[in-house]
Amino acid sequence: MKYFRKVLLLLFLFALPYHLVAQVSQQDQHSIRSAREATNMISCEDYSSIKYNGYTNGELDATKGDSSKIKQLWGDYTSVDVDKIIGEYDYFYGENRFTFYDSTLTSLSIKESDWAVTVLGKKINVGDTLSELKKKFGKDLKIQYNYGYDVSFSCDMIDSESFSIDLDLDTNKVVEITYVIFT
Repeated sequence: MKYFRKVLLLLFLFALPYHLVAQVSQQDQHSIRSAREATNMISCEDYSSIKYNGYTNGELDATKGDSSKIKQLWGDYTSVDVDKIIGEYDYFYGENRFTFYDSTLTSLSIKESDWAVTVLGKKINVGDTLSELKKKFGKDLKIQYNYGYDVSFSCDMIDSESFSIDLDLDTNKVVEITYVIFT
Protein backbone atom coordinates (compact mmCIF):
# COMPACT_ATOMS: atom_id res chain seq x y z
CA MET A 1 0.00 0.00 0.00
CA LYS A 2 2.80 2.45 0.87
CA TYR A 3 4.59 1.61 -2.39
CA PHE A 4 1.35 2.30 -4.28
CA ARG A 5 1.07 5.72 -2.55
CA LYS A 6 4.60 6.61 -3.65
CA VAL A 7 3.89 5.62 -7.25
CA LEU A 8 0.71 7.70 -7.25
CA LEU A 9 2.57 10.66 -5.73
CA LEU A 10 5.25 10.46 -8.42
CA LEU A 11 2.66 10.26 -11.20
CA PHE A 12 0.80 13.18 -9.70
CA LEU A 13 3.94 15.32 -9.37
CA PHE A 14 5.05 14.67 -12.95
CA ALA A 15 1.63 15.03 -14.60
CA LEU A 16 0.38 18.04 -12.66
CA PRO A 17 2.58 20.75 -14.23
CA TYR A 18 0.86 20.19 -17.56
CA HIS A 19 -2.61 20.75 -16.09
CA LEU A 20 -2.12 23.84 -13.97
CA VAL A 21 -4.92 26.39 -13.88
CA ALA A 22 -4.76 29.37 -11.56
CA GLN A 23 -7.58 31.51 -10.22
CA VAL A 24 -5.74 34.11 -8.19
CA SER A 25 -5.82 37.84 -7.62
CA GLN A 26 -4.23 40.12 -10.20
CA GLN A 27 -1.47 40.89 -7.70
CA ASP A 28 -0.29 37.26 -7.58
CA GLN A 29 -0.87 36.27 -11.23
CA HIS A 30 2.58 37.46 -12.30
CA SER A 31 4.10 35.07 -9.75
CA ILE A 32 2.27 31.97 -10.94
CA ARG A 33 4.33 29.76 -13.24
CA SER A 34 4.25 26.20 -14.43
CA ALA A 35 5.90 23.79 -12.00
CA ARG A 36 9.16 23.75 -13.95
CA GLU A 37 9.43 27.54 -14.09
CA ALA A 38 8.21 28.20 -10.56
CA THR A 39 11.06 26.71 -8.59
CA ASN A 40 13.11 29.12 -6.52
CA MET A 41 16.69 28.21 -7.36
CA ILE A 42 19.28 28.52 -4.59
CA SER A 43 22.87 27.34 -4.33
CA CYS A 44 23.33 23.62 -3.63
CA GLU A 45 25.17 24.55 -0.44
CA ASP A 46 22.16 26.57 0.73
CA TYR A 47 19.81 23.76 -0.34
CA SER A 48 21.72 21.17 1.70
CA SER A 49 21.67 23.60 4.65
CA ILE A 50 17.85 23.64 4.89
CA LYS A 51 17.03 22.66 8.47
CA TYR A 52 14.00 20.80 9.72
CA ASN A 53 13.47 21.61 13.40
CA GLY A 54 17.20 22.22 13.71
CA TYR A 55 18.65 19.43 11.52
CA THR A 56 19.57 19.16 7.84
CA ASN A 57 18.34 16.29 5.70
CA GLY A 58 21.95 15.03 5.68
CA GLU A 59 21.95 14.86 9.49
CA LEU A 60 18.56 13.12 9.42
CA ASP A 61 19.76 10.67 6.77
CA ALA A 62 22.85 9.91 8.86
CA THR A 63 20.58 8.31 11.47
CA LYS A 64 19.84 5.58 8.89
CA GLY A 65 16.37 5.38 10.40
CA ASP A 66 17.73 3.98 13.66
CA SER A 67 15.14 4.76 16.32
CA SER A 68 17.71 5.41 19.07
CA LYS A 69 19.54 7.96 16.89
CA ILE A 70 16.28 9.66 15.94
CA LYS A 71 15.36 9.89 19.63
CA GLN A 72 18.73 11.58 20.26
CA LEU A 73 17.66 14.36 17.87
CA TRP A 74 14.11 15.05 19.04
CA GLY A 75 13.30 12.76 21.92
CA ASP A 76 10.56 10.15 21.94
CA TYR A 77 8.43 9.96 18.82
CA THR A 78 4.65 9.62 19.03
CA SER A 79 4.54 6.42 16.99
CA VAL A 80 6.32 4.45 14.29
CA ASP A 81 4.85 2.45 11.41
CA VAL A 82 7.12 -0.36 10.29
CA ASP A 83 6.82 -2.31 7.06
CA LYS A 84 9.66 -4.82 7.31
CA ILE A 85 8.74 -6.44 4.00
CA ILE A 86 9.76 -3.36 2.02
CA GLY A 87 12.07 -1.91 4.69
CA GLU A 88 10.10 1.27 5.34
CA TYR A 89 9.85 3.10 8.65
CA ASP A 90 7.55 6.07 9.26
CA TYR A 91 8.37 8.01 12.43
CA PHE A 92 5.67 10.35 13.73
CA TYR A 93 6.07 13.31 16.03
CA GLY A 94 2.43 14.32 16.31
CA GLU A 95 1.41 15.09 12.72
CA ASN A 96 5.01 15.44 11.53
CA ARG A 97 6.29 12.38 9.65
CA PHE A 98 9.75 11.17 8.62
CA THR A 99 10.03 8.20 6.26
CA PHE A 100 13.07 6.00 5.84
CA TYR A 101 13.25 3.36 3.13
CA ASP A 102 16.10 0.88 3.26
CA SER A 103 17.84 3.06 5.89
CA THR A 104 17.66 6.20 3.71
CA LEU A 105 15.56 9.27 4.41
CA THR A 106 13.01 9.41 1.57
CA SER A 107 10.50 11.97 2.78
CA LEU A 108 9.41 14.21 5.56
CA SER A 109 6.26 16.16 6.19
CA ILE A 110 5.89 18.94 8.73
CA LYS A 111 2.32 19.89 9.59
CA GLU A 112 2.70 21.37 13.07
CA SER A 113 3.52 25.02 13.64
CA ASP A 114 6.00 24.46 16.47
CA TRP A 115 8.54 22.78 14.13
CA ALA A 116 10.40 25.46 12.16
CA VAL A 117 12.10 24.91 8.83
CA THR A 118 15.01 27.21 8.03
CA VAL A 119 15.75 28.18 4.42
CA LEU A 120 18.48 30.71 3.65
CA GLY A 121 18.58 31.53 7.36
CA LYS A 122 14.87 32.41 7.42
CA LYS A 123 12.48 30.44 9.62
CA ILE A 124 9.24 29.15 8.13
CA ASN A 125 6.43 27.64 10.16
CA VAL A 126 3.12 26.04 9.36
CA GLY A 127 0.64 28.90 9.74
CA ASP A 128 2.88 31.54 8.12
CA THR A 129 1.10 33.54 5.41
CA LEU A 130 2.04 34.07 1.78
CA SER A 131 2.66 37.73 2.63
CA GLU A 132 5.11 36.72 5.37
CA LEU A 133 6.96 34.43 2.92
CA LYS A 134 7.21 37.28 0.41
CA LYS A 135 8.62 39.55 3.11
CA LYS A 136 11.21 36.93 4.05
CA PHE A 137 12.23 35.94 0.51
CA GLY A 138 11.37 39.03 -1.54
CA LYS A 139 8.58 40.02 -3.86
CA ASP A 140 10.04 37.89 -6.68
CA LEU A 141 9.36 34.68 -4.74
CA LYS A 142 8.14 32.17 -7.32
CA ILE A 143 4.80 30.54 -6.60
CA GLN A 144 2.95 27.78 -8.40
CA TYR A 145 -0.62 26.54 -8.19
CA ASN A 146 -1.28 22.88 -7.31
CA TYR A 147 -4.76 22.74 -5.77
CA GLY A 148 -3.32 25.34 -3.43
CA TYR A 149 -0.23 27.48 -3.59
CA ASP A 150 3.15 25.87 -3.56
CA VAL A 151 6.55 27.47 -3.05
CA SER A 152 9.46 25.19 -3.89
CA PHE A 153 13.22 25.50 -3.61
CA SER A 154 15.93 23.51 -5.40
CA CYS A 155 19.43 23.80 -6.81
CA ASP A 156 20.84 23.09 -10.26
CA MET A 157 22.51 19.82 -9.31
CA ILE A 158 19.41 18.18 -7.81
CA ASP A 159 16.56 16.79 -9.87
CA SER A 160 15.63 13.77 -7.77
CA GLU A 161 14.40 15.70 -4.73
CA SER A 162 11.58 18.08 -3.97
CA PHE A 163 11.30 20.65 -1.19
CA SER A 164 8.02 22.53 -1.07
CA ILE A 165 5.95 24.78 1.14
CA ASP A 166 2.24 24.16 0.60
CA LEU A 167 -0.23 26.98 1.21
CA ASP A 168 -4.01 26.77 1.47
CA LEU A 169 -5.80 28.60 -1.35
CA ASP A 170 -8.48 30.11 0.88
CA THR A 171 -6.35 31.24 3.82
CA ASN A 172 -3.00 31.80 2.04
CA LYS A 173 -1.33 30.10 5.02
CA VAL A 174 1.34 27.40 5.06
CA VAL A 175 -0.34 24.06 5.79
CA GLU A 176 2.55 21.66 5.15
CA ILE A 177 6.28 21.68 4.43
CA THR A 178 7.58 18.63 2.59
CA TYR A 179 10.81 17.10 1.40
CA VAL A 180 10.77 14.07 -0.90
CA ILE A 181 13.51 12.04 -2.57
CA PHE A 182 12.36 10.25 -5.69
CA THR A 183 13.93 6.81 -5.57
